Amino acid sequence: MSRYLHRVWCLALPIACVAIAAAQSEIRNQPGGTRLLCIDADGSIRKEPTGPRVLFLDPDGKSIRKEPTGPLILFFDGDSVRENPNGPRIAFLDERSVRRTPTSPVLMDYKHPDICPTANDKREFFVDGPDLTKHQLVGVLYLLKPKLFELSKEETDRLKKEMDTNAKAEEARLAADRAVGKFDILTADGAPASSGTVVVAPKKGESYQVKFSHKGGPEWTGVGVQFVQKDQDRYFWVAFGTPQTVGLGVFDIKGGVLEGKWYNGWSNEDPKNTGMENLKGPESLDGEFTITAAKTPHDGIDYTGTCVIKPFDLSFDNDYKPYTLTWTIGGKPYTGIGLRTRENKLYVAMGSGEALNLGSFKLGTNGEMIGDFFSNKKAKGYYTTSKMPG
Repeated sequence: MSRYLHRVWCLALPIACVAIAAAQSEIRNQPGGTRLLCIDADGSIRKEPTGPRVLFLDPDGKSIRKEPTGPLILFFDGDSVRENPNGPRIAFLDERSVRRTPTSPVLMDYKHPDICPTANDKREFFVDGPDLTKHQLVGVLYLLKPKLFELSKEETDRLKKEMDTNAKAEEARLAADRAVGKFDILTADGAPASSGTVVVAPKKGESYQVKFSHKGGPEWTGVGVQFVQKDQDRYFWVAFGTPQTVGLGVFDIKGGVLEGKWYNGWSNEDPKNTGMENLKGPESLDGEFTITAAKTPHDGIDYTGTCVIKPFDLSFDNDYKPYTLTWTIGGKPYTGIGLRTRENKLYVAMGSGEALNLGSFKLGTNGEMIGDFFSNKKAKGYYTTSKMPG
């Protein structure tokens, strides 16, 4: 019988050792003292090495749950701890302590192997094993000091007010006119220079006056409009080139009918200072179109004539399709370039000067304005700019 028991004990011993060895760290009240928790390498926290799991730390380090597929208990947003991704911060972790906010008093201080109320207080818990990660520390404290993760009514009210204030500030920032301001040209290709500035004046009417100043190169002026896509991305479309010679047209494509507005880049003081032009021609957008109705942007004079629109091969992001346009009005030719978008709009730059460009620039939420342009020489380029403070 003793030999049989010995065999059973020898077979069971490796299993027990494996279970105990799985504990990565143990939390005790003092060195060699009472074991309070066991932290397994798989993210489980138990009260005993072979006992049931009482908490689970997700491997991604972003959440704590009761079970791997259970409901969320705590969420990690960087160094902030929340009850859910959109909830108020209930704790903040710096290098070695837990606080309510980044500047509030220490709630618990951790310097391996000791966990104390503050750096100057006596040890409250002892880590028997490797240094704890922030994820593990929060899991341990959630079980041993749950009050740390409960907000008082005053704290809840204050944090809610803070979140509301921050949300309103963010809404105001996003709602602000991203196009207006002075932008530093960080990089450029196909432009007269790779540095300089772009200044966009406040909108008057529906358009903006724009000035490109190239370091060691020419100054260009133009006119732009802002367009918000269905995905809420904002684009700034600009016709620019030789000063005081450029106009921007924005046409809605409806089969073989184009209905458009004209904005000029030299006289936009009056919000009503826009023109209009409707064209009718082939649905393929390739051929001669008749001007069915039109008024000049600066003085509202009616005009008639034709416009020949021809596609050409040049690759653009966002599936833009490039075109050349040639008007004949009163027996005189006028030239322009255009880009067709997926939203069935045709943006057109028309000009009488040597330089003529049409650009589509994405307006970012952090002050960046980046995008491509192409010229009347059928050459493509780009600008990368960032809004300057002030």
